[in-house]
Amino acid sequence: MIYWPKPQMDHIGAYKFALENPAKNSPIKVSQLALLVMYPDTVHFMEIPDDMFSFFKLIKDIEILLSGPTPAEGENCNWCKYRHTGEKLSHLQKVLQ
Repeated sequence: MIYWPKPQMDHIGAYKFALENPAKNSPIKVSQLALLVMYPDTVHFMEIPDDMFSFFKLIKDIEILLSGPTPAEGENCNWCKYRHTGEKLSHLQKVLQ
């Protein structure tokens, strides 16, 4: 069996969940998970094990994270730096308009 990294497994689990639980229209039953990998000279069909338990654990972890307290800002926080850069650029655009 091929080892599949967890992020790819969760990503494919999200597609399965979305198809089987749509907000609108009829659900589509997913009976097999696979990747179709295309190279210039060949195509591979690679079956992937169904691990919805791992996907639901990820969703629960995300729920716990988002419903918890906001982390404190820090000088070494890359997300904080990114957010503040966006704020500066946004204010700059307003000034230039």
